[in-house]
Amino acid sequence: MWDEKDQMKDRIIHLPGEQWKGTVVPIGYTTETYYDVNMHKVSDGYDITIHKRKFDVPVTHCPEVYDFPDKLYREHWEKAFAWGSSKRRMVNRI
Repeated sequence: MWDEKDQMKDRIIHLPGEQWKGTVVPIGYTTETYYDVNMHKVSDGYDITIHKRKFDVPVTHCPEVYDFPDKLYREHWEKAFAWGSSKRRMVNRI
């Protein structure tokens, strides 16, 4: 449960790459909508339409399904710098 007073006790800290490289960032979400994108070539470029659509049932994406793709300090992130919040020896990564 979100507690604003408790949240104020958190400290923002740097997460050095030497220690945190490869750490999983467990990003998951559930959505009821998606964007339907259609693109057609026209004489002077492209015609693009985007429509927000609703799924028949909500769709959940979770990192386990994709072998935990979100990790800190990935090789393709040039000059990466990670921060997290620290409270009672627990670190939340951002």
